[in-house]
Amino acid sequence: MKILFIVNIVSYSEPMGVMQLSSILKKHGHDCFLAVIENKDVLKKIEIVKPDIIAFSIMSVDVNKMIAINQIIRKKYNIFTIVGGAHPTFDHSFINTPGVDAICVGEGDEAIVEVVNRIENNNSVDGIKNIITKTYNNLKLRDLYQDLDNLPYIDRKLAYEHTELSKIPLRSIYTSRGCPFNCTYCFNNKYKVAFKGHGSYRRRRSVDSIIEELVNLIAQYKTEFIRISDDVFLLKTDQWLEDFSQKWKKYMNLPFYCLLRPELIDYEMISLLKNAGCNSVHLAIESGNDIIRNKVMKRKVTKQQIIKAHELCHKFNIRTLTPGIIGMPLTKMEHEFETIDLMIKCKPSLPGFSIFMPFPGTSLGNYCVENNLLINSQDWYGTSDTSNLNCFDTKQILAQKNLRDLGPIAVKFSFFKNLILKYLIRINSRGLFSIIGFLSSMYLFDKHIIQIKKTKNDYFSFIKKLKKFYSQSKKTAKEYSKDENIIIPEKQLKKDLNDLVSNINNY
Repeated sequence: MKILFIVNIVSYSEPMGVMQLSSILKKHGHDCFLAVIENKDVLKKIEIVKPDIIAFSIMSVDVNKMIAINQIIRKKYNIFTIVGGAHPTFDHSFINTPGVDAICVGEGDEAIVEVVNRIENNNSVDGIKNIITKTYNNLKLRDLYQDLDNLPYIDRKLAYEHTELSKIPLRSIYTSRGCPFNCTYCFNNKYKVAFKGHGSYRRRRSVDSIIEELVNLIAQYKTEFIRISDDVFLLKTDQWLEDFSQKWKKYMNLPFYCLLRPELIDYEMISLLKNAGCNSVHLAIESGNDIIRNKVMKRKVTKQQIIKAHELCHKFNIRTLTPGIIGMPLTKMEHEFETIDLMIKCKPSLPGFSIFMPFPGTSLGNYCVENNLLINSQDWYGTSDTSNLNCFDTKQILAQKNLRDLGPIAVKFSFFKNLILKYLIRINSRGLFSIIGFLSSMYLFDKHIIQIKKTKNDYFSFIKKLKKFYSQSKKTAKEYSKDENIIIPEKQLKKDLNDLVSNINNY
């Protein structure tokens, strides 16, 4: 059978989920191919490959593009279409989308094989665990795959032969599955609850398995830097980490990047990571306000723990990428300024800001839906350049957008902080601030976080991203220039942060 995987975009990061499924299917004798919506090659790939099955992998931000391209496909072809990924996992009603024959809930390592084999034998896919169809929605979940070392290594050729990734000397790898934390804006908390009783949620590969995969990888593809793509790389300092540190240094000797939790970091952990060759880490602040960070987001980390974690990284010359989230429900700009102040104390190599999006299936997403906090309930999948919550007025939405763009400058060059926070964030710059923010963040990212040599293709890709980013910024700027009140709250609810804190556990 021929399976065509379709993803929205492939940039500097491999689509590891579909690469894993591809390696499993190839092991069972099937052929797999990849198309990328952003590359506008989907229809061409279908003509060439003539697939028996189309398999989309989508997050919530990809929904609208996936639906649009699938509508075009269905007008020309009648190909069985299955959709997996975070969005259908938490929005089971997605099976009602026209042109979608099945959705996969959760991990598809075993389910995808059953689906393909049944279709090959002209049998119904109804009743397969983790699968919902239009005619069978009595979902049964299978146990989580426990022994990750038993899985074949991800299919690098799937992505490298169909994209420019092979020319970029950055490689990604996962060492574990399952994030045990309960952040209310993230899918992992609800995922953990959904699969409770179906095996250990947190699973980790052996050090030898990781090293063997990477040794084989760098023998085939030029590699200068490794990104460890786990949701959280380490939970504690243990024998596994000691073995990892020794063997990575001995067999790899390449710099790497990983995601850590500030409250779990200690001197020994950072020392072992540095010994292995760790160049940079992701250390989220998310909010400088204690109530928002710990009561609303459920991060459960103190300011002192955050500051100490950054200080330890600086001590060992490990660079830090430190994100914060702007525009949490029912918050004020003063809350955002607290995040700026905490970041300044942390002195990150790259501070970054994003605007909160209420993804379906998350606790905060459910809260926003049930309390009518969405401006546009039909298009809330993270596609907007500004907040989609109606608890903010136009001026605050503009200030949030500008702080997202100029916040990194306010943190890195704190002598500009007052100018930015008091004046610049209130100006409609018609896209100028977005360009400044984009360029400064890209510069800091390349200098500190992922350090690889650039090729001509990298610069062409950069220009393409810049044009796309500027186009989106101009579109937003025009909306503000037409009418100062272009974004009008549908319902200015008489709710406050205390209401959210009191009720978030119900979602």
